[in-house]
Amino acid sequence: MIASIFLLFVAAGIIFGSIIYGFGHLGAVLLALAGIGLLAWIVFALFSRRQTF
Repeated sequence: MIASIFLLFVAAGIIFGSIIYGFGHLGAVLLALAGIGLLAWIVFALFSRRQTF
């Protein structure tokens, strides 16, 4: 289940990133923020998974 959610986030990030990439520097900043948010979500998911098991 974690893997499917992760793939969904990656696909959404790629689509969202290619859309906002056309806006130049603002798009690059938003893409970086989205990447940081995704990384934080992965770390949180792994941490909570470790606590669960």
